[in-house]
Amino acid sequence: AEKAETANQRLLRYESEFYQSIQEEFPLNSQKVKHLNRLKQSLGFHQNDQRVVDIESRITSQRERLHLSSLKKYEHELLKFLDADGNCCDFSRQVLYSLRLKLRLTASHIDLIESRTIAERKSHY
Repeated sequence: AEKAETANQRLLRYESEFYQSIQEEFPLNSQKVKHLNRLKQSLGFHQNDQRVVDIESRITSQRERLHLSSLKKYEHELLKFLDADGNCCDFSRQVLYSLRLKLRLTASHIDLIESRTIAERKSHY
């Protein structure tokens, strides 16, 4: 029973570390992935351990849903601020930047949303 308990404790430790990592950065960069893989090994889990795969899948899908929701919120706010030419004033940019930080979106995510949204706005006018 003691061995099973330590396996559960190790699973909880990995789950906590994985959760923290994916909250800090989504998607995970290669350095974080390497760190998590080393942690898995040090805790005695194989790469394809089903318990670990289940933890990663559950947490990743939750984070993906949150990420998509954040992207939609940002796009919705961006549309409010864009004029017919696809431009924003400085104040609007500051508001959008604050929102970006709050939603934990990276510059690359924002660039994709803005380029697509601005192009669509310009094509409608």
